[in-house]
Amino acid sequence: MASEKEERKERKELDVAELAIAKEIVSTVFDKIGTIAKDIVTAIMASLDGRKLSQEIAEFYINLKSAGIPEEIAQEMVKEFYRKKLELTPSLNELMKSLTEVVTKSRVAKTEKAGEEREEKEEV
Repeated sequence: MASEKEERKERKELDVAELAIAKEIVSTVFDKIGTIAKDIVTAIMASLDGRKLSQEIAEFYINLKSAGIPEEIAQEMVKEFYRKKLELTPSLNELMKSLTEVVTKSRVAKTEKAGEEREEKEEV
């Protein structure tokens, strides 16, 4: 009987150690997700910078004209360029929804892990 109790104790200790490792991995992943999300928001906000966008459009137009593209075609190409740039920029509403989901899932996971850790401490 003593060996069975010892085996259970060893299994619990292994489970606790594995959970500690899993917690560390999950925490690291969520930290990285936060950093990535911040970088994504920064990149999107930079793409919405009116000064930068107007400069890109002006340079595009100048390059078209210097290449000998007729005015009417150059204007249509610039309009299409502008339209495509705006299409590539996700709506801020959708971005905020996605970020909210990631943050919520992160908080739920951390809360669940904390609850599991408390339960384990109570069992030991």
